[in-house]
Amino acid sequence: MELEFHGHNDLGMANANSLEALSSGAKSLSLTVNGLGERAGNAALEEVIMALELSFGCRHGYNTSFIGSLSNFVSKASKRPLPFSKPVTGGKALSHESGIHTRFLISDRNTYQLKAANKIGREEAEFVYGKHTGSYALRNLLERESIYVSEVSVSALLEKVKQVAVANKQGLSEMEVISLARQLFAENSQIKA
Repeated sequence: MELEFHGHNDLGMANANSLEALSSGAKSLSLTVNGLGERAGNAALEEVIMALELSFGCRHGYNTSFIGSLSNFVSKASKRPLPFSKPVTGGKALSHESGIHTRFLISDRNTYQLKAANKIGREEAEFVYGKHTGSYALRNLLERESIYVSEVSVSALLEKVKQVAVANKQGLSEMEVISLARQLFAENSQIKA
């Protein structure tokens, strides 16, 4: 007899239970886009598909490049905004701030990012600059903008970025960091562009 699995997410385990059901012999899964369903929802199609591909190496036949736009479409149609931290399709799912993460991501996106953004129909997110940022990411950003300064200046900027991020209770965008850098370096006449 072929079995299908339908999991509710009341305890946050619908995706894991769906994957276990497949591993245990279920032939199909009941999934919904964004995990929509009654109470706490159901297993999320986009999350299960990516878990099958990335964790199990499963060939599932889905074109994952439409996952991001499908998730956004269903979010708008259902009038249920996606949480920023939602796995796979949330606004911050591809964001990085930590100094060690950004240092390695600059040379190889695969070090701390499970999936390429284009794999789910998105563009790579810019780094978030805040209290966990390291000097390597800042120097890289400045050099991309043709701003060349001493290590002392990078350290001063890093301290200012952390202060602003903590005061605002959120990270800064690349443009905000560049603006802050220009202002700080102009005040100290340390810019060597």
